Amino acid sequence: MRARYSAYATGSIDFLRESNHSKTRRQFDPESAGRWSRESRWLGLTILGSDSSTPARAHVNFEARYEDRDGAPVLHRERSLFEREDGEWRFVSGGAIPAVSQKVGRNEPCPCGSGKKFKKCCSA
Repeated sequence: MRARYSAYATGSIDFLRESNHSKTRRQFDPESAGRWSRESRWLGLTILGSDSSTPARAHVNFEARYEDRDGAPVLHRERSLFEREDGEWRFVSGGAIPAVSQKVGRNEPCPCGSGKKFKKCCSA
């Protein structure tokens, strides 16, 4: 998972394609992935948890923080499925984790991950 995030952050589209499982690799759109990679400013990745239903199958829950091409902060939350293929973990699919609404206090850290207080960041 961390390697795929790094590939988006550095524009390593070939790695993203190759790290897809063979049964889903044809669905990968390198142009779309490349555009998303280039037009975003990648700010960080947090692994929220993982679980394995078998030794060859695992889900990973994560949050990726980035700014879109307009500079707006985005929190991408996903639950991804990975399966082992030829001894390597390969991406199979992913789906959004519904956002949990929470009220952020003015003096609390901004949820965008900048490290600034909310009142000095996205609330300003």
